[in-house]
Amino acid sequence: MNEPKIEVISRRRYRNLFAMGIYSFLMGGYQALIEMDRNYIHIFTVITAVLFLFELGLLLYQWSVKPKSIQLHKGQLIIGNRIFRADELKSIIIEEYYGPHIGIKPKNKMLVPMRLAFRVLDKHKADHAFNEIHEWGERNEVPVLTQRMWTL
Repeated sequence: MNEPKIEVISRRRYRNLFAMGIYSFLMGGYQALIEMDRNYIHIFTVITAVLFLFELGLLLYQWSVKPKSIQLHKGQLIIGNRIFRADELKSIIIEEYYGPHIGIKPKNKMLVPMRLAFRVLDKHKADHAFNEIHEWGERNEVPVLTQRMWTL
């Protein structure tokens, strides 16, 4: 039997990065206006610049990551060069609302690690990929949840 193979790329977190930057800018700017302290405004400017550089670096790293494939084998899930046995997985989360995303949650984690959150490359094949993941989850007793994915 030909094992299913799903082409994925790391999940882009534009919304999170944008919201984090706007929040820090608004809250720090509001506090600086209330205090009217020049030192506070300079400190705020430095902190905001560091935060935006961190966000930009994270985004550039995500852009540089090459696409991977998720292979669904009997009793194991292969992502790139990592192998996860079915008994190591707490659940697989499928998020369709914000785009076709797949998250792999290991048993010892409360949230999906960012390195295990993926976006399906071909949106037209996403439904077929999700059906294969549901079938694999049923065969290997791994819960497949369709819900909002929270990453760390």
